[in-house]
Amino acid sequence: MAGARLEIHFHLQDEVSVSLDSTETGDVVRETELLLFALYAARQVLTLGNTHGFGLSLAAVLLHAGESPDSLLRDGPGGVHLVPSPGVPGRRRYRASLEYTTFEDPAGIHFRLSPVGFGVLGGGVGYYAPSSVLALLYHLLREREADPAYVAGLAAAARHLGSMLPHAGAASQLALALNAAAIGRGELLRALAAGGADAASLDAATARFRLLWQAGEAPQAEVGEALATAARSLLEPGEARPGKDGDPRLGVYELTALGGYRWRQAEGGERDPLRRELARSALAAVRHDADDAVNLFAAGRQCVIDGVPFSWGSPCGSAALLEAGYRRLVEEILTPEALALVDRRLLRVAFSFGVAVHDVAELLTLEPSLAEALRSKRRHRSFRLTREADAATLASTRWAPEHRSFRLTR
Repeated sequence: MAGARLEIHFHLQDEVSVSLDSTETGDVVRETELLLFALYAARQVLTLGNTHGFGLSLAAVLLHAGESPDSLLRDGPGGVHLVPSPGVPGRRRYRASLEYTTFEDPAGIHFRLSPVGFGVLGGGVGYYAPSSVLALLYHLLREREADPAYVAGLAAAARHLGSMLPHAGAASQLALALNAAAIGRGELLRALAAGGADAASLDAATARFRLLWQAGEAPQAEVGEALATAARSLLEPGEARPGKDGDPRLGVYELTALGGYRWRQAEGGERDPLRRELARSALAAVRHDADDAVNLFAAGRQCVIDGVPFSWGSPCGSAALLEAGYRRLVEEILTPEALALVDRRLLRVAFSFGVAVHDVAELLTLEPSLAEALRSKRRHRSFRLTREADAATLASTRWAPEHRSFRLTR
């Protein structure tokens, strides 16, 4: 079983050493480090609480570091200094271990984190937990600064974590961590295999995206309303309807959500692997008395919060394509003036929401029984998708074991 062991020691409040050992060799080491970093960062945000000021601040710094890894290398990890290990343990330290059989299956990934020296009440965790995440990120970037493919992958994973973790619940932390690792791994592999299948898929998807955008055809009414409601909800958290219709940011977020929807149309990948995940989130989110547009909004929002791994629906399951779609939107569609108005974290959420709306709407078309369940049932937790020989249908039984909510082991 592949894996790695990590130790982060605080010898003084502002002096920290990082030790990372992997059982793997060659290119697999880089992929293992990406997975370990994503799991460690997600777990620390979970410990701090994603609604707590420290957790939100850490997510913001991760996003900034992912957008500009050079700035982290230049400025250092947030006021602490990396030092060589003096050979004695620090008073406060974190020990983590990772073992896995595959990157794709959560059941085959085992991650443990043990804090030492914080006492029963966890005194000082608000400082040391985020500092340890930044120290680890800085250590990984510094060790492989001369490897642009690795830096691109690690930055992509950090960006995804920074934008999505504030909107996640505890049950979806592992899914988000795995998706972030998949995005980073996709960027890494795409950079290593420039001109291969991923590059060809990206070029084709980009060409289709431009054509769809230039056509300018309005999506179906319920899809358009769901995208507009999502944009308003980013301005007024918790309010699905009112929003600030006169706020210029509204148009930027709505355009970005539409961009995610259009990009998913352009990708043209196989969505079968996503059906169970999409159905589970949709069934948990909708209301029996709501109209189709509101339910589509609720289902898409829940998919984003749950960390549904949309990369599975990309051609060849390439997570790099989703990141490329966001980049195309920011670089080719949104103007610098528009970007100056909005929060980049929310832009990524809006883009992901557009992808989610596309996939949920497609699933409802393919699964009339699911659409009927959304309209008529007060509680949906007793329904699940099951695969038969030629079709996917709904069965009124308890969730199969693979549908459990994953959480990071305490």
